[in-house]
Amino acid sequence: MLRDYCLTLSKVGVGYYPRSSFVHVDVRSKAVYWVDWSRPGEPPLYLPPGETPEKYDAGVSSAVSPAH
Repeated sequence: MLRDYCLTLSKVGVGYYPRSSFVHVDVRSKAVYWVDWSRPGEPPLYLPPGETPEKYDAGVSSAVSPAH
């Protein structure tokens, strides 16, 4: 619910970390959204919207950095 609310704000960066139960919000010049599917202590795993992490859980990674 917090993530969804933050996405209604303008000029913020919203990062959602579903495997860590964490939402990141910061102020930016334009709205940006990313999802990091990594688990706590793992390197970031940013996936394109709509893609699920199952195929990456086997150790194959193609991380995509969030836009800045």
